Amino acid sequence: MNRRHFLVKLAALPLMWGLPGRPGGGRTLGVDLGSFHAEMEQDYGSFLRRIVDIGYREIELETHYGASRFQFRYLLKRLGLTPVAGGAPLQELIARPDEWIEQASFMGKSFLTCADVFPADLPHPEEVRRTADRLNELGRLCRSAGLRLAVRHTATEFRPVDGLCIMDLLLRETDPADVGIALDTYWAVRGGGDPLDFIARYPGRFPMAYLRDVEGAARLGVAVPGEGTIAFDELFAVADRAGMRCFIVQPEGLPRPLDAITQAHDFLTRDST
Repeated sequence: MNRRHFLVKLAALPLMWGLPGRPGGGRTLGVDLGSFHAEMEQDYGSFLRRIVDIGYREIELETHYGASRFQFRYLLKRLGLTPVAGGAPLQELIARPDEWIEQASFMGKSFLTCADVFPADLPHPEEVRRTADRLNELGRLCRSAGLRLAVRHTATEFRPVDGLCIMDLLLRETDPADVGIALDTYWAVRGGGDPLDFIARYPGRFPMAYLRDVEGAARLGVAVPGEGTIAFDELFAVADRAGMRCFIVQPEGLPRPLDAITQAHDFLTRDST
């Protein structure tokens, strides 16, 4: 996108300084844009404005959708949106750590997220320990740049192997100063874990969370927050005591993601004033 085209699009967007974005309990809600690639590719300026209109003030993203990173950073600032997190699969981060860290720092992100840490099959405990060593090294690089490494997970990490829960082992083998876990409420329950229990037992280790609900009646399908079995009020209470400060609504797996993030925002902020 050339500079003139970008400025024409930018001029059509109102300034958003100082808009309220504090849900109940003083939390700021974010949204993962990973489910909205088509909308962002078509017209990212208009779609980000819709995100702001819903009430979100933080986003997770990995790309600039054709704009230069200078243009995109300026656009986000004008809209009042903070790019709080974003990243890549573990192997990509290991291959080019300086590039990913510099990009995250430039955009003003707080978290460099790390996905695809383990294969779908259950890893052996020794594989978990080797992976933990890589995460510790990457986490140290992030910390030196003022970032926090946040490891994403699936259901796999909450399953036992050789009598040990993989998540417990991963938390035990990684340095709390360098490695955090981005808790996905849906995947935790789907894997047999209790999100509230893990947050409470490991204060400070889960600095951020992806918020999705779980269908009841043993279906274990993904649901919009408020339509499933997770007690989000209790989760927020435990999270506040444990120091969790970043909450990202995750519409992945839902049939109408835009409707889902609107409904989720209404539910999760229902006690705000």
